[in-house]
Amino acid sequence: TIIRRKFIMNTKVMMPDAHHLHSLIYKYILKYYKKPTIYLNPLASLVTLSLPLFCCIWTILFYKDSILIIIGLLLFLIFYEILAYKFSKM
Repeated sequence: TIIRRKFIMNTKVMMPDAHHLHSLIYKYILKYYKKPTIYLNPLASLVTLSLPLFCCIWTILFYKDSILIIIGLLLFLIFYEILAYKFSKM
């Protein structure tokens, strides 16, 4: 996020923007589900917070194998970037 905001978008790093995964998921939910908006932000938060949960579960399962933890971290980063890209194109 810092690299994208500072060097690619040339914006202030500490200012909020609409390109965070939570915001992109919120926009997707808002577009495709016709629910009252009071439910949409918590739903977007729940979806977003499920991602670190998978990292925690992965780490608990493979806590004795640092190579698998590093592989899990790399897979998480790749998955996160793919999700962010896909949601930004919707």
